[in-house]
Amino acid sequence: MEKFDLVQAGSGIITDAVLDRLSQTIGLSADILRRVTTYATPVLLAALVASVGSVEDAERIFSIVRSEDADVHVATRLAACVTSTAGLKDVESAADRLALRTTARRLAEYGDHVGAISGIPPQAAHVLVGLSCAVLYGALKRCLLLEQCGLRDFLLVLRSQVPLLQKHMTDGISQLTASTSATEFPGVVSGRLEAVTRRLAGQSWGSDPDSGTVVLKAQGGRWFRPRRMWVAVCGAAVILAAGAAAWHLQYFDLPSRLAGVRHAADGTVSTMPASRSLAQQHVGDRVVPPASPASAVKAGSADQRKDTLPEPSKSAKLEFKVDSSGSPVVEAVLNNDAERRALSDALENRFGSGRYTLNLVVDRTVAPAVWLGRLDAWFQLMRSPRVEGIVQNAHVQLWAPVARVASESIAGLAAALGSEYLIEIFDPVHLMERSNEALAQALNRLEPFGTHCDALAVSKALNMQLIDFARSSGHVPSAAKASLEQSANLLAACQAMQHPISLVVTAHSDNSGDLQANLALSEKRAQAVRAYLIAAGVSSQTLVAKGYGNAKPVESDLTVMGRFANRRIEFVPADERSGAPR
Repeated sequence: MEKFDLVQAGSGIITDAVLDRLSQTIGLSADILRRVTTYATPVLLAALVASVGSVEDAERIFSIVRSEDADVHVATRLAACVTSTAGLKDVESAADRLALRTTARRLAEYGDHVGAISGIPPQAAHVLVGLSCAVLYGALKRCLLLEQCGLRDFLLVLRSQVPLLQKHMTDGISQLTASTSATEFPGVVSGRLEAVTRRLAGQSWGSDPDSGTVVLKAQGGRWFRPRRMWVAVCGAAVILAAGAAAWHLQYFDLPSRLAGVRHAADGTVSTMPASRSLAQQHVGDRVVPPASPASAVKAGSADQRKDTLPEPSKSAKLEFKVDSSGSPVVEAVLNNDAERRALSDALENRFGSGRYTLNLVVDRTVAPAVWLGRLDAWFQLMRSPRVEGIVQNAHVQLWAPVARVASESIAGLAAALGSEYLIEIFDPVHLMERSNEALAQALNRLEPFGTHCDALAVSKALNMQLIDFARSSGHVPSAAKASLEQSANLLAACQAMQHPISLVVTAHSDNSGDLQANLALSEKRAQAVRAYLIAAGVSSQTLVAKGYGNAKPVESDLTVMGRFANRRIEFVPADERSGAPR
């Protein structure tokens, strides 16, 4: 098992016959395709093995590899997938989810690197990297299932790949995946995997008799089991029960497409999904650092207070990112000039003149910036490479392209802030899962017949769903099809009861790239969603598609989180006379 070569296995699955068919689809020779996929697989494998920096990382990635997104039958299904653009997009979408959830990077980042090295067009590079990623994870999942691998065996498999990767390694690959050189990559990654294996051996492990899931025995004799791929680790961890979806979604102000999801207190709503443990936190769950019993009680009481203390409708906000040169770029919305001066002076004192970029807005309608009292903590984050963050009220939302950097940022921040703040890592994949749950709940609350087919109520319900298109793609992603089917069923039911609902399907982009290209792409995406709904049974006369490009942002485009919020599909009631949005 430990001698299993994932790069070689991937080459065996991507056969010459597959490449010949793919060549006809994307217009590149089979020889070029072979060279590109041969390079792409080691890039993706290096990113995977470099993403394990803790036991929590190992548990998370082990669960994701065994999830439905990784296709154990990829070898037999691949030939059919490469014969059409739609099939390739489905493969690319699933691979993108796998890459993002395991390595904290979108597939497009690896595609850009492979495209730059190979000289092929970016779109073709993204397709080939997606194909290589699907094959890699499918082959790894097959290995784990056939060998009946547990978590420790999984770590041994990953460790065994490091020396096999060495012949493929370049400084470009090692810098992209582990922020180190090609010569240092084996020592850095192998040392990290070995340390995780030792820590794993030092814990008390058992297994869940019902599911076969690994169970960690924590201090005090309490047992914690992973829920899906997330593992609660800290001794004072608070496990949320009923209403978890609404609690997960309340932390940050949502763009308008989720504005209808409200907690009982009608507080603000979050675009963020659920999270994992302290060392590698996803957006949604609170970070609960190792704490005293008193602080554990305080953390628990927050759940009780959330129904009685609604947040202000508008809150002061701090957003930042650290650019490639290590300089922070900061934006903030503050209540008054005194707050503006306090932040500006503190940045000047900490980083020095000309070593940061600052954009401040004073808005007297927002609540005072309570986070100004913790500037040292935010400034420490701004020294981490390529970290991006949003701070609003007592909620912190972070993103970093390398999982290890995100883990270290979370751990350091949690230690500094204690239980005072809710700390989360942005994960759009899990956010989409949460939005699907919110959509199902909203549709269940509607009665799709008679006068209950109200256009405004229905549009609010439909806007619970998130449709995250692949980069530069106008094809409806596979992950969104189930929610769109539910939407179509509701609209068709209202139509059958002689209460048709007229909607404008609007698509929006972030501000990345060319203005006209974004406008054209958003129009294409709006038309794709409209066409999908019509194919699912909705009358074409009730739907209009409209693309706006980046003309109507709901968040700043400074961070990954803001750009994700701005890339959206919204359903808007149409004016019955003109067909335009009301």
